[in-house]
Amino acid sequence: MNNSINNIHAQLLDMPLVQRLNLELMQLASFNNFDGPKVVKDLLDNKDLWQACIMDREASNTISLIKLRDMGKEMVERLGYPVWNVDTLFILPNVKDDSEKEERLWQIIKTWNADEHSYLSKRDAQISLGGGLADPKVLRVFWD
Repeated sequence: MNNSINNIHAQLLDMPLVQRLNLELMQLASFNNFDGPKVVKDLLDNKDLWQACIMDREASNTISLIKLRDMGKEMVERLGYPVWNVDTLFILPNVKDDSEKEERLWQIIKTWNADEHSYLSKRDAQISLGGGLADPKVLRVFWD
């Protein structure tokens, strides 16, 4: 393995298991303009800018089971490989009251060639997170 891969592996091992698994899945999800390995590397190289992240599919008022469909034997045989079908990265940033950190995070996100990136509204963040945080901020980064 080269040093870059060793460094990423070491950083992943230093994270909570659930976060590590999410980042590892992100690396498998490259599609269109989304470059999973680059996004994961950038996140790991800038761990001071975020608390947690997860990549998923947005669904209005329904449950999206596309990931389940794509893990099934029928789709894997049809495509010839398994797919982690996601399109939106949600980041719980660690930039509260620090405009320099926030600007660094935005500059990194801009290099990801996402179709959209913005903060969820405070109300949507509170609802989506199920409460528990006084003044939640959630970044939404979407690739089509």
